[in-house]
Amino acid sequence: MVSLSSFSQVRKISYDTIQKYSVQKLKLKGSIVYDEYLSKDGYLYKVGDVVKINKPTNGDKFSFINDRFSQIQASSIIIGKDMFIKNIIVTGFKNTGYELCMTIGNPISADNILKFESAISYGEIISKGMTSDDALSELKRAKDKLDLGLISKEEYEVKKAELVKFIK
Repeated sequence: MVSLSSFSQVRKISYDTIQKYSVQKLKLKGSIVYDEYLSKDGYLYKVGDVVKINKPTNGDKFSFINDRFSQIQASSIIIGKDMFIKNIIVTGFKNTGYELCMTIGNPISADNILKFESAISYGEIISKGMTSDDALSELKRAKDKLDLGLISKEEYEVKKAELVKFIK
């Protein structure tokens, strides 16, 4: 008899784990579908969560969001849409490295494949965290406060360490 608890186990993967496998040229087991992903910027994304589509990096076509069936770049028609994460999977090979992809969609659009970290990096989707520009602006405000004597050097350094991971 199979225990029901084995079916309810949440499968998680992190950016750091994917990088470890890529750098060390290790083989990931099969095509595992994950329930949760801890991103490079430290935010947890789960199946069922919503990602907000931003703007394409390639004119009117997205570079890191493709139509699930035709594999062509998604068009600008999805700008500003909320898309649900339908599944989370790691793709790639031990020789070339791995990346995290998500199937995303909503009730009125076709499913799309999202190359998650690249889409975040280039601003095609809006992260749960800060954009590079937001983090840079906040860091400049903190520097101004430091220069004006409103915060201490230690407070500035803490803020800087917090924000620098978002700045590309």
